[in-house]
Amino acid sequence: MTILAIGGTGQIGSLVVSRLAEQGAEIVVLTKDPAKAQLPPGVRAVEGDVLDPGTMRAAPQGVDTLFILNPVVADELTRALLTLRLARDAALKGIVYFSMANADALVDVPHAAAKYAGERMIETLDLPATILRPNYFFQNDAIKETLLGKGV
Repeated sequence: MTILAIGGTGQIGSLVVSRLAEQGAEIVVLTKDPAKAQLPPGVRAVEGDVLDPGTMRAAPQGVDTLFILNPVVADELTRALLTLRLARDAALKGIVYFSMANADALVDVPHAAAKYAGERMIETLDLPATILRPNYFFQNDAIKETLLGKGV
């Protein structure tokens, strides 16, 4: 099984990629700049951008499973919808979609609404997916405290 990780170079995604690699999974990480990607041994980088359909059409070749962790950005929903449509078109065997706790109850919050819309698309397209709804990451507090200490 080969896993394509979208969001595999970030704070949480890199931990997921490392753990999967430790367990012997074959991982391909999508990144805008493979030369800059700091990946564990055996993990391969492939150049691509979820907002660029040209690069994304080639990304899932030879992949069975897709791990999606979209960043908290203004176009988060667009990224999710494009990536999930790609997964459907590629007929992937499985998807792991990184959502958030209470996404369905917090639809008045843009980040939650984007996550929940992704969940609904998975349901609507009848995609073979596991939806993860983590609650809170304490490293967010450490990052915030570091930034506040620097006057940011």
